[in-house]
Amino acid sequence: MSLKLGGITAVVISSPETAETVFAKNDLLFSSRKALMAIEIVGHSELSMAWIPVGGQWRKLRKICKEHMLSMARLDASRGLRKEKLDKLCEFMRACSESSRAMDIGDVVEPDLCDALLVGLGDVRFGLVAGDEGRGLSPDEVRGEPESHGLFSGFEAV
Repeated sequence: MSLKLGGITAVVISSPETAETVFAKNDLLFSSRKALMAIEIVGHSELSMAWIPVGGQWRKLRKICKEHMLSMARLDASRGLRKEKLDKLCEFMRACSESSRAMDIGDVVEPDLCDALLVGLGDVRFGLVAGDEGRGLSPDEVRGEPESHGLFSGFEAV
């Protein structure tokens, strides 16, 4: 299946068998893609495996992901954390729904994404580093870059 997202065609991979075929046998065909202007502006087009062109750096990042961050041992080790974070997100959403208040999902998701990423990199939890389940430092302070959502006018606070 494919989706037309403005001028960009996106391929949707919906089964494990198709994913294996794409990533194991045709990875070079699907790996290079045009970086969006917003990605280029914030400098992620040179840093993210999703946007850099296939080459030496892309291969190094892919190898790190395959051997370390996404290895079966690492994924198995972080299963409990992923379940804990998903339960926390569901509870947050339930509480917002029951009290009929708007939810800022970023308040819950960003620190949890930091946890998940850091666990993938080396068994360190952002919540333990930052204190109070990740609320001691903002994810922006950990990333060391300003919020970039202002580049996307559709996401500006009104």
